[in-house]
Amino acid sequence: MVSHFIIDTKEWDVMKLKELVDDVHLQLILATPIPSHPIPDSDYWGLLGNGDFSTKTATWAAHGLDIKSSPSWEYSWIWHMDIMPKLKVFLWQLCHASLLTRGTLLKCGFQPDAICPICNANIEDMKHLFLQCPVQDVWQLAKDHNWVHITMPPVSSDSVQIWLSKLRASATLAQFDRIVALLWSI
Repeated sequence: MVSHFIIDTKEWDVMKLKELVDDVHLQLILATPIPSHPIPDSDYWGLLGNGDFSTKTATWAAHGLDIKSSPSWEYSWIWHMDIMPKLKVFLWQLCHASLLTRGTLLKCGFQPDAICPICNANIEDMKHLFLQCPVQDVWQLAKDHNWVHITMPPVSSDSVQIWLSKLRASATLAQFDRIVALLWSI
């Protein structure tokens, strides 16, 4: 609490502050005026304008990133979708390229058999799993049975994230929800 660092004469307790902060921060604190009338202490998270704590800003601070000057995340629409939370988390992982495919585990230093267990031909990464593996037959079956209406086949240079963004732009919300559910089921 800030009040623990103010002495009776309404001045900063420099000795206490020196024990806790470096000289740069000490100078910043000492340059902060102390109000002449008592104001009760309150919790305030300085990284958000409203003072509320969020794990997002704590993560950014831990990584030394400046949230105020960063562009907004292009996949923030995920959290506004009307789908199950587990599908939102799945999409978040998909858009961050952090799904634990065999190829991802291999890049992280693990030694799994990285070959796709479905086709036994290529390394199982996200692009292979969702766009290139014979599991793509799932997409054709879903289309043949009018469960999804995929009008945009993946371009070989597209990542899963780009393909997903293109689908989102061309599909209705209901169609896109089905595409997400089908992706998750693969």
